[in-house]
This record gives sequence, structure tokens and C-alpha cells, in this order.
Amino acid sequence: MASVKTLQTWIEKFTSDHTQPLDTTAGDFLSSESVVLLSGPPKLDTAITPQNLIPIGLVQNVQVTQAKQIQQLFEIGSKLPFFVPGRTTVQVGMARVLFDGPSLMEALYVSQEGGNLYIPAIGGDVDTAQSNPGEPYNLAGEDPILIGTTTDGFRTNNNAEFFINLASEFFNKPLGLGCVLYDMQQQAYGGFYLEECYIQSHRFSASAQQTVLMEDVGIRCTALRPISIDELGGSSQGTIAG
Repeated sequence: MASVKTLQTWIEKFTSDHTQPLDTTAGDFLSSESVVLLSGPPKLDTAITPQNLIPIGLVQNVQVTQAKQIQQLFEIGSKLPFFVPGRTTVQVGMARVLFDGPSLMEALYVSQEGGNLYIPAIGGDVDTAQSNPGEPYNLAGEDPILIGTTTDGFRTNNNAEFFINLASEFFNKPLGLGCVLYDMQQQAYGGFYLEECYIQSHRFSASAQQTVLMEDVGIRCTALRPISIDELGGSSQGTIAG
């Protein structure tokens, strides 16, 4: 079935048909329940595929904004402008419920029951081939209290789950953030990966009327890389332009 119509085709059937030919009876729509956010390494490579990334739960909303610099120029002797495209910036906003478990800034960096496959020690290299993903992250040489609210080391008690101090050198290391989309028939639609992300802002607020506590972060990243359907291990009827 064609995915578009011409104006002439629309004129002939606009009183009895949809503008775009879709099989709406199958319920094959995209929904927030079939979208998942993922934490991962600063960059994806052949050693780490989207299937190895870690879902981030309890996210209430997320916004990804891209902006391209456009320089508009004029010339003497014409009223038509020139447009010169420039650099592109990407920003992310994410809000999450605060519960008795990993806080948002920890969920972005830490996975696998306290271990982390991706984030290197300060001054070290990313070890994507770590054999024991459950091994706790090594914070040797760094004061844990600068990250959260524990003085006993990393994840030695429940208090270690509250990562709150953005001034800590720990957050000077980049991370990766993925977003993959499926339709309601569990077919892959596409996705993207945000490379070399840095948390720029963190906000926590509480009021007497709240039933749950929320925190949100602002993130900057260097690039947005499309994830193909093949990388997601799914199939689709259409083609996603990257």
C-alpha cells in the first residue's frame, strides 16, 4: 500500500478516506509505553550493541531538542536571501520519580546491580569488555561523599544510591543515552543514541501537595546518532531515514 497520496487522489476520496493511507484497524501506533530510554557508554561501537544497553525506569517525561545555526545573508542588488547552515547543538531534559532506590543521576551512570560496564575510573579508559558486569564501580582516589550521602564507599549501604553533588569530578566523565521506539506490534521503528553526554543541570523540588518527589536533569551532548532497525533486531514495513 502506498504511504502517500497525490492531491488528485485525495480530491477523489476525501469524503470517505483518510488523508494518508494507514491501516488504523491494526492499532499499529507508536506510544510512550513502547519507547524506552537507555544508559550506555559514551559512544556505541561494535563491542556494545543497543541490545546491551540498560533501560532507565520511572522516567515521567523526556525532551530532546536539536538546534542548527542558520546564518541569513543578503546581497546588494537582490531581495532574496542566502542561508548558510552552521553547527548543530543537542539538549536533553529528563524528569524522573525519586524512590527508595537509585536516584536519576546514578541511573544515568550506574547499572547492573551496582556495577557499570561503561564508565571509566577518573583518568582511565572505558572497559567495554569487562567480564563481570556486577562488579561495583571503582571509586578509588575519589571521596564518595562528594557524589552522594555515604561515607562508607560506593554502594555499601542504601544511602549510596542518592547521587546529588553535580560538582563532583565523577560527573565530569561523559555517558551515553539511547532512545529506541517500537510500535504496538513490537516491531522496531527506529531510535537514536546521544553520544558523549554531560549533565549540565540538576533540579530537585518538593511541596506539601506532592504525593511523589521528582528530580530532573538537563543534559548536553556532542552528537545524535540514528540507530537503524537492523541494530534493534526488529523489522518494519517502511524505511527510516537517518
